[in-house]
Amino acid sequence: MTRSLNVVSPFSFESKIVELEKRLQALEINKEEDIMTLLRVLETKTTERRGSA
Repeated sequence: MTRSLNVVSPFSFESKIVELEKRLQALEINKEEDIMTLLRVLETKTTERRGSA
């Protein structure tokens, strides 16, 4: 008799959680990098305006 493949083993469930946690961490890192990039652009624009004023 064959077992159903739809049954999720605790190991695969745990590995899925770990995979999702890694994805979330990557998103947080990307978000932080995006914020830093925006801040640099704003700083550059502000400096350019001050220079032309």
